[in-house]
Amino acid sequence: MKTTVPLLCILVLLTGCQKENTFQPPPPPEVTVSAPDVEDVTLYEVFPGRVEARDSVRIVARVPGVLQEIHFRTVPP
Repeated sequence: MKTTVPLLCILVLLTGCQKENTFQPPPPPEVTVSAPDVEDVTLYEVFPGRVEARDSVRIVARVPGVLQEIHFRTVPP
């Protein structure tokens, strides 16, 4: 019992004498940089094809005569 007390004291003192663990940030990553390319660009492109309306409406009178006015508005989608 007499030898355990000094041993415990020595162990406590030795654990307190260690160097602190300090954080060292990693070095910044190396990045390669290149100069931008200067080129002419095409502002438009010509494609073959047809253009048609997605939706269409055909207004037909149910009675004989001539349609003189249309009382509706189109609503954008």
